[in-house]
Amino acid sequence: MGNHREEIARFKDTYQKIGSVACPYFGGEKVYFNKKGFDHLLRKGRRLRLIDAQLERLDLIDHAKTILEMNHPYVEHRETKVAESIGRFWGLRARVNDMKIKLVIRQIGNGRKHFFSIYKIENAKRP
Repeated sequence: MGNHREEIARFKDTYQKIGSVACPYFGGEKVYFNKKGFDHLLRKGRRLRLIDAQLERLDLIDHAKTILEMNHPYVEHRETKVAESIGRFWGLRARVNDMKIKLVIRQIGNGRKHFFSIYKIENAKRP
């Protein structure tokens, strides 16, 4: 179990060093890499993801900056409302090293846009 924790610490260091990335899709607005995004890579809600799922997502962090800096002609968008809070989500799809990857950005209310998730897409119709 110790090795798993060491890997998570290494990925967390890489993640924190990103800080923020200007995204052309949002007119150069920055997308921030905060604690909420990193925690979502390890958990879904309050439950820990399986170790393999954690490591698969963490391993994709190296591609996050590249994906955010790409021009995206097609971006998925949805909104949710919980009580008085509106959550906005954008899904950016990209092909990197023969992998189809989706990166999710979240914004709560009028707060900053931040990285929320990244994962491989299987059998995707779009890149």
